[in-house]
Amino acid sequence: FAGPIGGGQIGYDKQFGKWVLGIEGDLYATDATGARLCPFGVFFTCETKSTWMATATAKAGYAFWNRSLVYVRGGAAFGDMRITTSCNTGPFNVFGVIGCGESASKTRTGWTVGMGSEFALAKNWSVRSETNYFDMGRTDYVLPVSGVVGSVKETGFISTVGLNYRFSPTAVVAKY
Repeated sequence: FAGPIGGGQIGYDKQFGKWVLGIEGDLYATDATGARLCPFGVFFTCETKSTWMATATAKAGYAFWNRSLVYVRGGAAFGDMRITTSCNTGPFNVFGVIGCGESASKTRTGWTVGMGSEFALAKNWSVRSETNYFDMGRTDYVLPVSGVVGSVKETGFISTVGLNYRFSPTAVVAKY
């Protein structure tokens, strides 16, 4: 399960001396896909696909140097997941397997934790990089025609690099 990801964020930070506390929301579009042998039969391959993910987190950081911030974050993660079956029996389905090409989807919720750094380029501009681990738990999917139940555990890492613009003229990043 892997693929490209891109998106945006919105948030608020408040600085107390060298400490920074904040909240943040991220929304990503993705084309993350994966496939493996289905656990419910040797005739099937289960394919998974996610088209969006989002997080809502709290952030705590420390300004070690004049314009740099190192932080940790944690909170809720959300996303979609679609499971689709394809048959491994060839183009003619000679074994008469039911359930080929079925799909089911759900919106998932879970948790995320991560860490990152941010560097002030100018008064209102900064760059950042971060890595987050997410866990959406294990969920059962019921395929609509065959009634077969497939269980999917969705976990992984999201690594991003971003450019931030801070709307406040007294932006927190400028104080580091």
